[in-house]
Amino acid sequence: MIFDTRTLVLIFGLVSLISALILYFFYRQQSVIPGPREWAIGAVFQALGALFLLTHELTSPLVSIMGNNLSFFLSYAFFYQGIRRFIGKPMEWKSTGMIIILLSTPLLFLYHSSEYLSERIVLNAFGTGLFCFMSGWVLFREANHRLPARTAVAIVFLAIGMLHAYRLYLNLFLPHPIDTHLLQESSREHLIFIGGILGIIVVTSGFVVMTSERLRNALQTQIQQLGRANRVADQTLKEQKNFLAMLSHEFRTPLGIMKANVDAVLTSPTARDPFIDESLERVQSASTRLSTLVEGCLNDEWMSNTIESGEGHYARVNLEEILTQLADEYSINHNRAEPLPTIAADRYLILILFSSLIDNGCRYASSPSAVKVSGAAHEEWVTVEIEDDGPGIAPEEQKQIFDKYYRAKNGNKKPGAGLGLYFVKRITELHGGTVTLKSNNSSTLFRITLPLNALGPAQ
Repeated sequence: MIFDTRTLVLIFGLVSLISALILYFFYRQQSVIPGPREWAIGAVFQALGALFLLTHELTSPLVSIMGNNLSFFLSYAFFYQGIRRFIGKPMEWKSTGMIIILLSTPLLFLYHSSEYLSERIVLNAFGTGLFCFMSGWVLFREANHRLPARTAVAIVFLAIGMLHAYRLYLNLFLPHPIDTHLLQESSREHLIFIGGILGIIVVTSGFVVMTSERLRNALQTQIQQLGRANRVADQTLKEQKNFLAMLSHEFRTPLGIMKANVDAVLTSPTARDPFIDESLERVQSASTRLSTLVEGCLNDEWMSNTIESGEGHYARVNLEEILTQLADEYSINHNRAEPLPTIAADRYLILILFSSLIDNGCRYASSPSAVKVSGAAHEEWVTVEIEDDGPGIAPEEQKQIFDKYYRAKNGNKKPGAGLGLYFVKRITELHGGTVTLKSNNSSTLFRITLPLNALGPAQ
């Protein structure tokens, strides 16, 4: 044998001390995790047990034997309690303490002679083996396929327990010859200490891996919970967006009608009472201010989020019904040779698309009746044109008119945030269509071309 028993005990003690330091610093890093503190204490008692073995010649037999055995009992008892805490079970110091007392009491009568060496080894092997089996069993019961490290550590404890059971068998049926030395030079003792050294290394590594595995599993669980929460939040946000779209449209349309009618009355040559004119002007001012508020607070935010994310609820939409409804609300001309077909689109976005163009035309036209809406169906496309007799858009501005926040020079006195035509272009593109502009000094025409059957946003 390369090493004698004393050297193996020294190595055993050093490995136990290193294990205690590793587990202590690991506990300080992961103090919120239950278990590592008890494991570090158990490793300290294991190193203390090796120290009592090494210094048996410097102390009395009672101190050496009781200190050695109690240290190992307490070591594996702390390992057991730490495992129970780690898996969420309460500690059982009452029953554990009774086991330690029952195993330690006979040593008070068996310490004074080497004739009782086998009996002392039997008690030590029985106690440490029992705690190993208890640790392995309670850990094995809580193991599952998602936590393989628990199974591995459980197997290690059961293997150490089997090693002590083998030691127990040898000393019951093949006892040591009487020797005056506490540290026996025999192959069986060498095997026990070598197995103990390997056990400490594997158990320490297992504790660290097992804790890391738990943290990883907890992190994965939190990520899953966060994912579910995000999905709920996204669904809620979508519902909120749809509500804002509906609210914006329901507010915007009657406000536009109110303003158009007030404008029509104010421009009428019929003589009226000055009080009525003043009241109508106040209604006009209030409706304009409220329309701007609706545009800015409701429509713009929802539209920006929806368009930038490319989200929408796409289904078959009756385009003829939408254009007829808007034409009636704005009191404009809707010219058509035949009804327009249904298209695949998001109804709210299509409403905003055409209401924005019609509202834009009504702002710059000489009167709402001067705004014309026409449409035509083709084999795979449908075309809708909105034309007004306003002052038109300068050629140098036509390339910028669809830019975000851009406003034409002749529209600076009109209320708005410069987002209407930007939304028009983005909504059209989301549906796989195109928007074109034709304008001169006396008219402006927007042509929207949309596919009939392209469900979902364009890629």
